[in-house]
Amino acid sequence: MSEEESRGTEEFSGGELITDYARRAEIEPVDPAGRTLPANLQETIRVARGYAEAARAPNTLRAYASDVGDFSTYCRVELGGATPLPAVPETVVLYIADMASERDLKASTIQRRLASISAWHKSAGFASPTEERMVRETMKGIRRKKGSRRKQAAPLTVGVLKRVVGVVRDHEPGTGRITPAALRDRALLLLGFAGSFRREELSALLVSDLEFFEGRGLVVLVRRSKTDPAGEGEAVGIPYGNHEETCPVTAVERWVSFSGKGGEEPLFCRIDRHSNLKAGGLSGDGINDLVKRRVAEAGLDPSRYSGHSLRAGLPTSASEAKVGIEAWMPHTRHRSVAVAMRYARRGTLFINNPAAQVGL
Repeated sequence: MSEEESRGTEEFSGGELITDYARRAEIEPVDPAGRTLPANLQETIRVARGYAEAARAPNTLRAYASDVGDFSTYCRVELGGATPLPAVPETVVLYIADMASERDLKASTIQRRLASISAWHKSAGFASPTEERMVRETMKGIRRKKGSRRKQAAPLTVGVLKRVVGVVRDHEPGTGRITPAALRDRALLLLGFAGSFRREELSALLVSDLEFFEGRGLVVLVRRSKTDPAGEGEAVGIPYGNHEETCPVTAVERWVSFSGKGGEEPLFCRIDRHSNLKAGGLSGDGINDLVKRRVAEAGLDPSRYSGHSLRAGLPTSASEAKVGIEAWMPHTRHRSVAVAMRYARRGTLFINNPAAQVGL
């Protein structure tokens, strides 16, 4: 294995945050003649590297690191030291076949790892072996045999959400003292549903991202999202609800007032078992756990729900209420009509269903 190949393998092992893309941009602190550049220009180069690293989200880089680390390990252990960078198509074919048959991984997982291998090769200046015909045909066969349907979390539709929120008690029985976690969770659940927010978007919200309008509702600024990686920002309107106990605006107002948080502080913070509000925001995984815990308290199967259930809940419920996709798609900020149609289809499964009209 060459020094270049060895260095690439080491960088992508261990699951650490990888900045390989910036390092491979050939931005060096010397000019072509080998002379050391001035200090101010070296600082500019350092800043340029930082921008190069920011081209991909940290989660994306971590996924690349994990995927390519797995591929490198397979080459070293299972194939007796086969070269992972650059890899020949035959090596990649054996790798994806092993994932499909021996490890029984989903087609979507295998496809993601192929994308990581491809990005790794291209960033290093090599042609991607994943684009060769034998790799593409093998992957096509894997999708046909295993299927490509992704497991999706059940949506927290409006009926389910009311059931979940209905068992969240804002006051301790007996003492009548306010329960901070209940106020926070009610606000998060109702806001997450009403805004069809991703859990990462909820986690990133600051108090300063909220603007209340008397008699109308709440405007939430989403500074950055999966479909807005450049951070142009997007405003989402949250209207008052018809019922006080399920009104997202009222719930958020109560939580902000109780927490005393403001400005650039995270809207949703961590709370310890002694009901103390902690510094720092609630993570995406924390939101996922919160949803599962509250769903379980309502007597539902928590394995069917996740943080994404909040995002899926509104478009599904809107479709059930016969609200057209053209009306709710701008609000949910779906860029793909094909993806949005999944929710529309699920929400209309029992609307005008022929099986209900033939006299069974």
